Amino acid sequence: MAQVRDQESVATNGETNGFKVIGKRTKRVDALEKVTGRALYASDVSPPGMLRGVFLRSPHPHALIKSIDTSKAEQLPGVLAVITQESLAADQALVVEEEMHATRRVQTLFAQDKVRYEGEKIAAIAATTKEIAEEAADLIEVEYEPLQGSGHVLDSIKEDMPAINEGTELLDAPDENPWGAAKLNNVAGEHHSSEGDVEAGFKESDRVYTHTLSIPRAHQTYIEPQVTVADVDVSGKVTVWTSTQGPFGVRSNLANSLRLPTNKINVHGMTMGGGFGAKFGGIVDTYAVLLAQKSRRPVKMVYSRHEEFLDGRPAPGARITMKTGVKNDGTIVARQAWALWDTGAGQGGGYATMRTKGVYNVEHFKFDAFDVNTCKPPPGAYRAPGAPQATFAGETQLNIIADDLGIDPVEFRLKNMREGDQIAFKETLQAVADKAGWSTRSKGPNEGWGVAVGEWTNGAGPGTAVVSLHDDGSVHVFSGLMDITGTDTSMAQIAAEVLTVPYEDVTTVRGDTDSAPFATG
Repeated sequence: MAQVRDQESVATNGETNGFKVIGKRTKRVDALEKVTGRALYASDVSPPGMLRGVFLRSPHPHALIKSIDTSKAEQLPGVLAVITQESLAADQALVVEEEMHATRRVQTLFAQDKVRYEGEKIAAIAATTKEIAEEAADLIEVEYEPLQGSGHVLDSIKEDMPAINEGTELLDAPDENPWGAAKLNNVAGEHHSSEGDVEAGFKESDRVYTHTLSIPRAHQTYIEPQVTVADVDVSGKVTVWTSTQGPFGVRSNLANSLRLPTNKINVHGMTMGGGFGAKFGGIVDTYAVLLAQKSRRPVKMVYSRHEEFLDGRPAPGARITMKTGVKNDGTIVARQAWALWDTGAGQGGGYATMRTKGVYNVEHFKFDAFDVNTCKPPPGAYRAPGAPQATFAGETQLNIIADDLGIDPVEFRLKNMREGDQIAFKETLQAVADKAGWSTRSKGPNEGWGVAVGEWTNGAGPGTAVVSLHDDGSVHVFSGLMDITGTDTSMAQIAAEVLTVPYEDVTTVRGDTDSAPFATG
């Protein structure tokens, strides 16, 4: 296996030491097709005979469903398919891994007995035009019985609040908590960790600070909405064209929800108009396939901007209470965090509370975090899932402490970073401060300077590429990765560097899941 360079060759201070291609300014391989409008997005795919699919959504944030009548919609001319949870096979559901009581909760594709947020899917319709499909959705009669809902984690955890997800039980709250609660309701997942002895650490500290910070949910607001085109051939083979960050993840989700072997599913990851973490797995693909299966015609489904905000997968919100003990000289002794994560009708995020500790040498650390259901859509990823929320809480408090101690916030952080850390946090922060002119910064009116340190993991899963060297010396790089923020360009640079060929002689090719080598995304 070729090795590009050892670590000593990595670029420093803007220089590309030893590299001839990597780190240089090169033309992006995707630039020409995008600026000329020739790039193909999922919404550009229109197979012959294609139908348009739409959803009927709940107008209530929390309600029981007493009855659903689709007969008028099914009789409307131009309608070829109407599906609800009742019309699906019993095993067609999204299986969600739950940490709650170490069980697996099966989440249905459509709301069946109750709705948990405004915009939750009740039915899907496919018709010859979008207008006919929308008219059919209006003809579906649904009888609701509204229930008390919750839009805030502090309301959801109250013992008398109705359960948003069935099967949720009251959990014991931590003995010490900032919510004054003995029991916690509507908890979808819990996360705990402890290092050292925080109580001893706080007693050892000269000063102890406690602050509560709230971070709202945030939609990724990508330009291209969720969009999928699905077709099913006479053999039952499913083909999907979709806007996704990981085609193989979409294939896996489809196989799981449709109960199909993966060799019966082929996913084309099209040019993507933004994702930022929200387009892993897809939230429209399964429905488009189900409509295509029933109608025996290709089906396109495209979220409107309104639907994106109603039923997208935004980053979870969080309410995090930070307690930090320090010495008068600025040495951090202990940190503790309590967190309620707003995970809507789903779960996910609380595990990231570990990042409230930061990148610092803290001997005593503990956190208790809970994923709390509210009457909002389930959460998704948004650039380092959960890390921005936890980092904001931890780093904001450090700035408050530094100001109170009268210590420069950069020096405060440098003092508490480990010497000789392999990731070189200390050296990196010092280099950034020097480059930005931190020590000589101006402090005029209406001018502010700030500092925070965050980190995120790299290399979440395997990826494979096949490199072909042709007889004229040109190179093809074939992979299953999506081109996200220049992935294709980076791969072309690496190939040119390792094979010592001109960058212009390298072509990157993305394949569908039937032909491309596996990549996590």
